[in-house]
Amino acid sequence: MTEVVDWTDMSFEEARQTLKKWREDHARRSEETVEIWEHLLSRYASSLSDELWSVLEQVVIAAIDCARFDVAVVCLQKLHGKFPHSTRVAKLKAMRLEATGKYDEAEKVYDQLIESDETNPVWFLILIQF
Repeated sequence: MTEVVDWTDMSFEEARQTLKKWREDHARRSEETVEIWEHLLSRYASSLSDELWSVLEQVVIAAIDCARFDVAVVCLQKLHGKFPHSTRVAKLKAMRLEATGKYDEAEKVYDQLIESDETNPVWFLILIQF
């Protein structure tokens, strides 16, 4: 039987460490990640210092997995504000567009990524999948 955990009953430090461990372990605990973000870490985001950006990226992916596009958009806006020319942020944006069925818009983002770095085969591979 799986253990039921009340993620809202964690301390800030426990929540931060939990998400960090999941990132390090490459664990995709999407529902729990979104819950921890919404109920704990988003309220004290400035306390995460530079770790905030890794947490936001983790939360965007988790939110997309859970179809919580409202959460994904808010986190993407923060990431874009800090890193307006980041290919990682652009890729996350394209992932959200794909998940919401906006394939033409996602394809445009991938085309822009190819234009910015024609030597990166990842963007071509993603476009081939369309």
